[in-house]
Amino acid sequence: MMEGEILTMCNRITTRVKHMRWWGWLIIAMAACLAAIAGVYTVQAVQIHNHENAATNAVKRAVSEGKFTDVDLIVEQMQRESAAARDIAHNGWWNRAACLPEIGHDVQVMQRMTDVIADLAEQTVPKYANLVSQLDFKTLFLDGRIDADALVKLEPALEKANESLNERITEYDAIGRPHMGVVVGAYDSGMNVLATAKKVMTMSSDIVLPNIKTWLGYDKVQTYAVLAMTTAEMRGSGGLVGSVGTVTFDRGKVVVGDFIPNVELLDYKATNVNKDEYALYQLDGPIHLRYDVRDVTNAPSTKRVAELFRDIWNQSP
Repeated sequence: MMEGEILTMCNRITTRVKHMRWWGWLIIAMAACLAAIAGVYTVQAVQIHNHENAATNAVKRAVSEGKFTDVDLIVEQMQRESAAARDIAHNGWWNRAACLPEIGHDVQVMQRMTDVIADLAEQTVPKYANLVSQLDFKTLFLDGRIDADALVKLEPALEKANESLNERITEYDAIGRPHMGVVVGAYDSGMNVLATAKKVMTMSSDIVLPNIKTWLGYDKVQTYAVLAMTTAEMRGSGGLVGSVGTVTFDRGKVVVGDFIPNVELLDYKATNVNKDEYALYQLDGPIHLRYDVRDVTNAPSTKRVAELFRDIWNQSP
């Protein structure tokens, strides 16, 4: 091979290497840009999730701690946090990404989700807050008495608040489920909060308020058994029943009766044990329960515990 041909070949190889280096750096740069963009979206998605959690946690904390006197501050915090989440989801980054194929669907889901939660905070939550503000807690629980009439008066307003809640839930259900992990987490969190709120508020309007006066003895005196359990010996609903007491309601007046030890009721056994319970816990099982008062809480269902104990209650003096 001539020297000139060798030089020409070397030049071609050098040029190709240079081109390969240029394309390599371009690919690296593009990958870095994509990673940075993805990082921005991920960080902002986490921020949205955190704002939504802060909004719902404000309400959860108030309910668990019974801090209803600061209801206006709670509503303000929820509105502030949900608005912050909505603002992030509708900034320039997210609006542009909403037009992209594939990823655009999840971006739109996040945007619509934050819209619903913000509307919930601005339109629905104040209706429930107004209910709480109508109650005078100093007179609602006064001298050992519960004023059921004050609670019953809330029924119409509660129904309207529930209607608003159901509208938000319908809007949320229509959004459609996302695919990206971080968006799925935020979406599921919002859905769980709405489902829990609907369950509690529906129970309040459909079950609690219509029956509260009857339960509290406004129609006639109501007496309830209280089963005190010890977890030292576990049962399906908590623990072994160690003692039994009573609580009586007479037009909202609460009277707590004496508790008696379980030994005073051991002569009486539940006669309404079904065949499955008998086979599993008395005949074939390793436990061989007697189904006296100590064992009625073996049922994991509170309703079933009440049925078993009522049978013993009716036998005893």
